[in-house]
Amino acid sequence: MEKFLLLLVLAGGCHAFLPPTETKCDANQDTSPCSPVVGGSVCIKLLNNATNYKLKCFKDDFLFMTCNRGNLDIVEAYKNRTKFFIGTGTLKITNVERSDTGQYKVERYNPDGQQENNIVFSLQVKEDIFFILVIACLALGAVLLIVLVVCCICRKKQQTKSKGSQVVLNTPADK
Repeated sequence: MEKFLLLLVLAGGCHAFLPPTETKCDANQDTSPCSPVVGGSVCIKLLNNATNYKLKCFKDDFLFMTCNRGNLDIVEAYKNRTKFFIGTGTLKITNVERSDTGQYKVERYNPDGQQENNIVFSLQVKEDIFFILVIACLALGAVLLIVLVVCCICRKKQQTKSKGSQVVLNTPADK
């Protein structure tokens, strides 16, 4: 059991040193949902350059970010994990959560204040399959280890039993 716990701790420790997965999507070209993993990050290309644009970003009709010609305003719930790179027009969300799944809409206004085409995309957050595989392998290894230990204990008991029940025969030479 101690070995199993050690393996579990080591697997978790190894996972902590692996870089989180970064997903890149282009909201102007992709029609399929963007699929980042829980705990990773996602970079979504909205424009080539947003320097002179005004943008309003919504998630399921909730306004979470505005950008008005370089001035960025992000609501508190997204502030510590959302960045917008004005020069590249890229929205980056780090430490992606399951609750980030949803429909996103970006209203785009040109330098003259005229609304241009909205950008619409979907995020479909997935579980980190690597972590699940590590846990599954550790669980399988633990089961095999338990079976091996039980087999060894049973074999040892059988050997001890057979030694105790051996009959010693007296031969004529022993007399």
